[in-house]
Amino acid sequence: MRRPMTSHIEARRAVVADGMFQGMTLDQITDHVHKAKIINRKTGKPFSRWSVWRDMVALIEQWKEDAKEAIDTLRGRQFAELQAIKAQAWKDKDWGTVLAAIDREMRLVGTQAPQRIDVAVIRKEAERLAERHGLDPSTIMADAERIAASGRFIGGGGIGDGNGNGNGNGGNGRNGLNGR
Repeated sequence: MRRPMTSHIEARRAVVADGMFQGMTLDQITDHVHKAKIINRKTGKPFSRWSVWRDMVALIEQWKEDAKEAIDTLRGRQFAELQAIKAQAWKDKDWGTVLAAIDREMRLVGTQAPQRIDVAVIRKEAERLAERHGLDPSTIMADAERIAASGRFIGGGGIGDGNGNGNGNGGNGRNGLNGR
């Protein structure tokens, strides 16, 4: 829970945030606060570098919280929109839209089933790519089986020989398939 801020703290943090938005360093932001004639009420002196640093940390934490709230609000709005679309599609007996809305809803809330990986398909594609690029199929196969067994999704990308020699199509070649 946030502590209520006084107006002088809010004013100082507004100047600090302005400096952060402009890409200033800590020292530059401290000077920026001094130039704005924002003075420590207790000491009558300009705020220290340490005070400005604490303001920067507090602002970053506040922005993170605000972003989480904004994302939750956006997700809630999107969920409500999908419900409205789905309800209208049911009334219209538009089954394609109903199914599409259900699919989007599952992706939004994270309830879709995990994707399964067919090792036979991976094996066949790995052999084909290895031969095409002049790589050792057994290395590619071993990597493909290890990745498939780990349950990780394999996206598009490049291949490599396991020694950091990829084909330049997105993989880094660390393990033979897409750098995973």
